[in-house]
Amino acid sequence: MLEWVLHDGVVKHVRAFAALPTRMRPRVACPGCGEEVRPHLGTVVRYHAAHLSTSTCRLAAGESALHFNLKLHIADALRCCDEQSTLTVEEACATPDCEMREKREWIACWDEVLVEHRISDERGGRVPDIVLRRRGRDIGAIEIRATNKVSVLKEAALARIGVPFVEVLADASLISVEEPWIALRSLPVVRESGRPRWRCARHHTHSEQTVLYAARIVDILSTNGIALRHLFRIEIRYADGAATELMLTCGGDIVARAAIASGSVASRKHAVDEIEEAYARDARTYRDNAGAVVDSPMTWAKGAVARALVNSFEQTRGHRRLTLWSRYPRRYRY
Repeated sequence: MLEWVLHDGVVKHVRAFAALPTRMRPRVACPGCGEEVRPHLGTVVRYHAAHLSTSTCRLAAGESALHFNLKLHIADALRCCDEQSTLTVEEACATPDCEMREKREWIACWDEVLVEHRISDERGGRVPDIVLRRRGRDIGAIEIRATNKVSVLKEAALARIGVPFVEVLADASLISVEEPWIALRSLPVVRESGRPRWRCARHHTHSEQTVLYAARIVDILSTNGIALRHLFRIEIRYADGAATELMLTCGGDIVARAAIASGSVASRKHAVDEIEEAYARDARTYRDNAGAVVDSPMTWAKGAVARALVNSFEQTRGHRRLTLWSRYPRRYRY
């Protein structure tokens, strides 16, 4: 139910009028649509303001009203802090059914709290739910997640502008009558930008994995008649089930890395292109620096073929390279 109303151009909690006799209560409006709303300030139902039954305002719906109420409640609580305050956040272990939590300091010394304030640079901007500022500079943002998490585009824009953010789940307990959230307590967050989802020590080792994406055999035929066989691999690193990075490796060496934006198909394709270009550059160095011939008749093998190729190569005990002791052997196609 909507709990914040607009009175004389100022957004206030509806409880501000509870002490007034019914006939003396001023007219108030919905901050979202501007329609007049009726305060309900009785003793049975929680204080709230109601739209007309015919209203189509989004804040007349429960989920949108919760998002709006929580956003204004958190902002109001943060405004009550002095300029030396520190906001502590609390994050649950990302592993389902784990009850471990981590508390950490997130941001400090803000002097202004704005709701739906646009932050931007020359390439555009975004409007977070809450923005914390210090001396006129945006230093942090808080997003309330009701249905959808922060989009990839919004996350990228905030990172580009240099404003970190945390995501808070729209939980009605944070604005409960009995024990509403105050800034002296840790703010429960779903995640923090720039950090992987937190996991406790017990589950941390199971949260990350590296998966083979593609493999390729390359023979370097040198001018002294010796051929060295290389195995190049492209591997995908995952964190919490999401691809975060592509790596090009050759034996125990990491040749190149390319980051992948969370959930972005375009970013993953761009990372693959970057890695394949890095492979081509690395292979050319043998030709340019030593005059060798780079012999790679195959394309990138993937899936089961790539795994079989890696297993076959490792059985020969080849690490970075395998020496072929015959002079310029015939080409193998896979």
